[in-house]
Amino acid sequence: MAIPSRHRAVVNGLRIFWVLAILWYELGIFSASVRWCNWPDPYLHLPAHILLVADPQIVDRHSYSSRGPLLSYLTRVLVDLNLRKNWRILSYFLGDMMDNGRYAMPEEEYEDYYQRFSDIFRVTDGIPVYFIAGNHDTGLGISSQFSDEARSRYSAHFGTPNKVISIANHSLHKYCKELHLMFLKEQHTDPVILFSHIPLNRPDGKGCGPLREKGSIRPGVGLGYQNMLEKKSSQRLLESFKPVAVFSGDDHDYCEHTHQLLSPRGQPQMVREVTVKTISMVMNVQRPGFQLLSLAPSDLRTDSKHTYFDTPCLLPDQLRIYLNTYIPFLALSLLVVFGMNVQNETRSSHLKNRPISSQDFPMIDRHPDIEDPSIGSSSSPGWFILEGQRRRPKVDRLPVSEWFKRPKEALLCFCSGRTRTVLRRQSWLWASLLDVWSIAIFPLCTFALVTWWLMSN
Repeated sequence: MAIPSRHRAVVNGLRIFWVLAILWYELGIFSASVRWCNWPDPYLHLPAHILLVADPQIVDRHSYSSRGPLLSYLTRVLVDLNLRKNWRILSYFLGDMMDNGRYAMPEEEYEDYYQRFSDIFRVTDGIPVYFIAGNHDTGLGISSQFSDEARSRYSAHFGTPNKVISIANHSLHKYCKELHLMFLKEQHTDPVILFSHIPLNRPDGKGCGPLREKGSIRPGVGLGYQNMLEKKSSQRLLESFKPVAVFSGDDHDYCEHTHQLLSPRGQPQMVREVTVKTISMVMNVQRPGFQLLSLAPSDLRTDSKHTYFDTPCLLPDQLRIYLNTYIPFLALSLLVVFGMNVQNETRSSHLKNRPISSQDFPMIDRHPDIEDPSIGSSSSPGWFILEGQRRRPKVDRLPVSEWFKRPKEALLCFCSGRTRTVLRRQSWLWASLLDVWSIAIFPLCTFALVTWWLMSN
């Protein structure tokens, strides 16, 4: 019949649509975003590649405790899954690896916390990884909530907070006073790139460029945070290290600013600072991101060329996918399913209530000797008249409770296309709910498989 065939086509079409949507929006769009962002390599030969990631801030049970245990747990799961989708390869973390790494907690809880970070950001053997301590990792200021062991725990798991690294004849510095003094005693000819978790000082309200989502970096200090370094500290860093570039984190949004380094002789040196976007979906930015940095070895440099090149990479807006994609798709799918079942119910009622006509039966050639039953009774055998209303074959209904007691039988019923036969006399609402379940099971299983794949790889 036309109605069951059209019904099965719509249901199967929605199943396919939702499976493809889950595969694309949970996996494909993230892989595509990474592939579309290319390394900024202006040279024919391969330079050194460094991927900069800022403020992943792995959340824990303390991060959103006001939401309650269930919502807090779901938030941690969704954030972890989002970070797994965005993660590929890494060389440098710009701080705040953990949201609450500075807080006092049992050693076992911190180990589990760190293990979650390690499971998400797995690194291929042979790829070096470096970390900068952030205020969420070791604390900033004094508070009874901060652990006295925060710095020692950080050093034991992530390494020393400050160091000098040489890559492609570039010196990569993470600042501390001791390194500053050592650097001044030595002769350095390689270009210097400075990494700092907290951005350097700049005029209040200074713009950050077109890639920033909103506002600017403003001065501010409070318990456990500092928006930018002090003016004297920033100037001392620039004058001592004379970096060709500065990369920072902490602010969560993207920002570009050019510092002016005064020189006693000649033109002042312009030092560009890039504040890298957070890679986390819950840090008040619509699109998380990271930064690609390419360093040119000394044999590829000329006086007219830069020694480094960088580019920002933006990731999909996960919250926008949930709110502006899945919810409209869900509303449209429900509208199609309910509308289809209401239409089928209307057609079925129309066929049931229309009067009986001769067209409902096949034409039979009458014998000329047999009289018309409407004229009188006939003594010829084989003819009879049923008085009363038209009878229909009785169809046993399947009670609603049986669908929950026998889910396997119900699922087989859907897969074999016998749903409309069993539910011929059920209401359109119940039939719609069963259709919704038969459709939803496919994208739900797809989402579970994608989640399992992300967790296991």
